Amino acid sequence: MKYDVVCVTPGLAIAVARNSLPACELVLRKPEPRAVKVQGPDGQPIAGVTLSPQFIFAAGGNLQAAMPTPLATSLVVTTGRDGKAALDYLATGDQLAAVRIAAESIGSQVLQVIEIPRPDPRATTVTIRLEPTSRLAGHVRNRAGHPVANQPVEVWSKAVNFLPNPVEFKDGPLRTAADGSFQTPDKLFVGAPYRVAVRAPGMEPILSDWITIEPKPRVLLPMIQRPLRTISGRVVDRQGKPNPSAC
Repeated sequence: MKYDVVCVTPGLAIAVARNSLPACELVLRKPEPRAVKVQGPDGQPIAGVTLSPQFIFAAGGNLQAAMPTPLATSLVVTTGRDGKAALDYLATGDQLAAVRIAAESIGSQVLQVIEIPRPDPRATTVTIRLEPTSRLAGHVRNRAGHPVANQPVEVWSKAVNFLPNPVEFKDGPLRTAADGSFQTPDKLFVGAPYRVAVRAPGMEPILSDWITIEPKPRVLLPMIQRPLRTISGRVVDRQGKPNPSAC
């Protein structure tokens, strides 16, 4: 089995290797000065935005690697009044592919930074322009049609070509009201796909379809919560005899 190995060393670029255990070789390289610039939908710079790397194309795009959360957290940068922040962890040929970005207007979300085909890897500034936002709303009910109150509701984003990631809001996780209703803050990007997930002990998880956010707020169909079921049976071999070693 192959694994991605990522190393972060102060003063040096991120080192990435793909190996088959037990051998592994990491090459530590000198970082190349880069900057990331964040703009609002109106093109104006946004100060106080925090960003951490989530996914990089290393060595000129020949190796793709996801950043483990503890390492990504150690590389957080914050934009200044000009909307820019300096990046000191990419070497020549490396490209920032996705970031977790936290701002007052959007909460905390993972965004894809570059598209396919990828731009010139020698570019020294990566510009992120935030899209307008909207919201989702819905209801959670049980099988009898009664509202489910105080139920945590998750919202996941999906940057193209990357795994789903939770959206985090400033006021904490969403919870349903007494009537089972919920509504996200007005912080979901128009044109981007999101999914709602409801998970509770002893209950089947509920996942909505991926929903593309529109300028007009979207109301989902009721999400029905059902208890988990117990399934029992026997495992036998071709002769019909019990097979105690099966799992």
